[in-house]
Amino acid sequence: MRTLDKYLVGFGIWIVLIYLTGLVTSTTLREEITIPLFWMVTFCYVYCLVLVSWPLKMPKINWWALGLLVIGLTMALPLALIGEHILGADAHREYYTFMQTDITDELYIRHGYLITGCLSVTLLPTLFQDAVGAEHEQLFRALYPVLFSIFPVVVYAIARKFVSNFYAFAAGLVVTLQPMFIWTTASARTSLGTLFIALTILALLSEENGWKKTVVLSLLGVGCFLSHYTSAFILIAILACSLLPRVTRWVSILPLFITALGTYYWLQHTGLDWMLTRYF
Repeated sequence: MRTLDKYLVGFGIWIVLIYLTGLVTSTTLREEITIPLFWMVTFCYVYCLVLVSWPLKMPKINWWALGLLVIGLTMALPLALIGEHILGADAHREYYTFMQTDITDELYIRHGYLITGCLSVTLLPTLFQDAVGAEHEQLFRALYPVLFSIFPVVVYAIARKFVSNFYAFAAGLVVTLQPMFIWTTASARTSLGTLFIALTILALLSEENGWKKTVVLSLLGVGCFLSHYTSAFILIAILACSLLPRVTRWVSILPLFITALGTYYWLQHTGLDWMLTRYF
């Protein structure tokens, strides 16, 4: 796996670890507990990045990837900065669940209510707000464009496995011009779910094999079904298809099992089990 790919996949795993950390303390989301845990997870993530780049040396800058990151931020952030309040119908409901989680200091779950089954809009912004201390609405508006701005870079990393850097850059650039990307701040949970799908595809296509790849795919699967319910179904289908090629067959069995079983029990826990009969 190339260094850029490791950084991108590591970014997704960092979010997963934040999810899992929050779930452990979901009944007592007090700042004196969550802030140290948040920074501990972040420190471990940075430490692992240092190990990936060891021995330390001046990194070779990938200007294609850096350019896409800057363009992604430039395209996604303006909507978050326009006006005085949040734009988007779903975004208001997502913000409500975030505020309920933050005010009550426990994970807000309303059985059968779709949005409360997405930790991407309940737990994640709460932990960031505790750690950063920014004003609630401003943080919620800016958080998702900042996190999702790496998506074009992930598309570039996937595409360059098949085409040259120029055409891979063009693929990432096309993504930044899509309305759904520009409206990231208005579709937070969908954006995070899509990001985990893209990171899973990137990990599947990597040259890495063995248990390390299995662990990475399993963690990304967990992050996907905790972020967005429908994205989890799409990822299960992708992992099922990955059983066909011999090169990904064995490393995909356990991630597929964990993602499918985890999705089932998470939907049961959040009262969204009716989605299983709706879709299947």
